[in-house]
Amino acid sequence: MKASTIRAWSWVHKWTSLICTVFLLMLCVTGLPLIFHDEIDGALNPAQWEPTNPGGAHLTLDEVLSIALENRPGEVPIFLSFDTDRPVVNVTSGPTADAPGSQMHFASFDLTSGNLVPPADAGEDVMEFILQLHTDMFLGLPGMLFLGLMGLLFVIATVSGVVLYAPFMRKLEFGTVRRKQSPRLKWLDYHNLLGIVTLAWVLLVGIT
Repeated sequence: MKASTIRAWSWVHKWTSLICTVFLLMLCVTGLPLIFHDEIDGALNPAQWEPTNPGGAHLTLDEVLSIALENRPGEVPIFLSFDTDRPVVNVTSGPTADAPGSQMHFASFDLTSGNLVPPADAGEDVMEFILQLHTDMFLGLPGMLFLGLMGLLFVIATVSGVVLYAPFMRKLEFGTVRRKQSPRLKWLDYHNLLGIVTLAWVLLVGIT
């Protein structure tokens, strides 16, 4: 590979990495508590909710959606989600389908009766803030598209890193870390090793 080509790929790798890193870090930090949302809610709100008709027939999703919209006249449904450990469907609605997160309303309904499920009080405001920051940074659709662009830059940074890996490491064995060299070379080797070992996972995260 020509020196000019390497410089071009290095420029692409450096700037795409720098631009997307802050936002990827934000997504990682906010995504971690969201993964354990149910466990956090259970720990902060130990009182157990019970369905109105345990073991009874479930309402259809259309019926639940109709009940939800009756409680929020003038709004339209945006998302439906489901609790995995109890018969509850969560309805997110808003004034329009592309409403920003600040205008969305979230409510949970008992699938056995259509009754509202009391929200978890402790910590809920914090989790809602984290969710909106993680989803669209309180900017609605533009925020989602911007984070999608950061994901694209992350993929470009990864691909450019793979392109640069061969010329930089062609004279070294795979996994070599030059610990006795300068700190700059040592950390570059760590960077290259971590990047190539986690390549498949990193691409999966960036693309999805």
